[in-house]
Amino acid sequence: MGARFTGSRTDLLPVLEELRKRGLMFVDGRPAAQTPPRTRCRAHGAAASVSDRTLDGDATREAIDRRLSELEEVARRRGARSVVGYVYPVTVAPRCIWRRRWRRRGLALAPVSALGVAPGAGK
Repeated sequence: MGARFTGSRTDLLPVLEELRKRGLMFVDGRPAAQTPPRTRCRAHGAAASVSDRTLDGDATREAIDRRLSELEEVARRRGARSVVGYVYPVTVAPRCIWRRRWRRRGLALAPVSALGVAPGAGK
């Protein structure tokens, strides 16, 4: 039960401490509005990133293409966005097509670490 675990201050603290020590990032797959761990990460000096969308909740090519199109629209309106997905073939295959399409449109794919909140940011 990931949400229960990340919602528990006492359970999450040792994980955040280890992430900080190793220079790793906490990536929360839940939408930003539902995630308290990002604040805890900042408080404990660990980098964090929160997903804006889940790419493959419906793991069909059509649904993934719709989500990527939505992501493009949101990114244009609000700036950089992040998305999480599983490593299903149907999830990975369109990435190359969309990467080329986005490059032509002035957008780019980047690793989630490019969108993370650095330790101490926002203090």
